[in-house]
Amino acid sequence: MRHARFVRRGMTLLELLIVLALVGILAGVAAMAARRVDPIDHTDPVVMVEDSLRRAVAEAHAITLDAVIDGEPASATANPDGSVVADSAFAIDRFSGTSTHAR
Repeated sequence: MRHARFVRRGMTLLELLIVLALVGILAGVAAMAARRVDPIDHTDPVVMVEDSLRRAVAEAHAITLDAVIDGEPASATANPDGSVVADSAFAIDRFSGTSTHAR
């Protein structure tokens, strides 16, 4: 009696699709990981207010920040409820603590 041998050559369409999907996922993850990130300027008054706001919320007490903007003194207070009261020189939104100017 003769036994038939099946020699498998190549791959199935399903295997090819799975490999292509995995390569696509890996390429997407690599592209997101390689994106350019601009360095943060820690001397920027808006960044200082945002950092103070995070700290005020975390530590549950108000933080007052004094700065000189365009040669004029300005102050801002980050409250533990997440609001910010600041001079108009900071251009800060009272409820979100973010800049009202486009960066």
